[in-house]
Amino acid sequence: MADDAADKDAKNTDESAVTPDAEKAESTEAAADEVADFDAEASAKDAKDSPDATDAPDAKDTDESDESDDEDISLEPDEEERPKGITGRDWALTAAAVVAIAIVAAAVIIGRLYEEQRIEDRSSREALAAAQEFANVMINVDSAKLDESSSKTLDRSTGDFKKKYSESSTTLRQVMIENKAKATGVVVDSAVKSATPDKVEVLLFIDQAVSNVAIPDARMDRSRVQITMQKVDGRWLASDVELT
Repeated sequence: MADDAADKDAKNTDESAVTPDAEKAESTEAAADEVADFDAEASAKDAKDSPDATDAPDAKDTDESDESDDEDISLEPDEEERPKGITGRDWALTAAAVVAIAIVAAAVIIGRLYEEQRIEDRSSREALAAAQEFANVMINVDSAKLDESSSKTLDRSTGDFKKKYSESSTTLRQVMIENKAKATGVVVDSAVKSATPDKVEVLLFIDQAVSNVAIPDARMDRSRVQITMQKVDGRWLASDVELT
């Protein structure tokens, strides 16, 4: 009996000693569970309030892709605004226009050259005829008709030649009258040496027979004369005479 009582007391003592520790452990575990539950609720709330980290980049990529598509679309011109390329027909039209312009320009140049040549040819003909007429007046001289001959020569001359002839005409007149001189001649050949619209140089080949009191029988002389003809007030006049 005594032993049973002792065992019972010991058991009660052990249970009383174990009970506070067990209760403390249970209390600690309960507190830990409450903390864990609180943390879980807080994490769930944060996850709900904040955007999904995984979804955010996708959304950003989508926005950037949309913006890029918009830019691509805006950079492409409308079909009506897009410049048209040069076609073969355009090149043909351009080439035809260039050829036409070249033809017109060539025609203008040729026409101008032709007109200049035509004027020079006409000047040459007129000056040559005037030079032949002037030479016939000069090489056919009769002391009995000096006034008429001198007047015709001065009328068909200009410039320095006219001045020199006018100054020497008095002396020439006196010599011819004293010697009863007479000259007859003919223009054998003539040609234009150079020509411009207002000035022409003419070469003349002249045969002339001269007689006077000392030489009653006429003597034939052949000479070559260069006459410069100048156009003055529409007339071709001799401005210079040279024996060559």
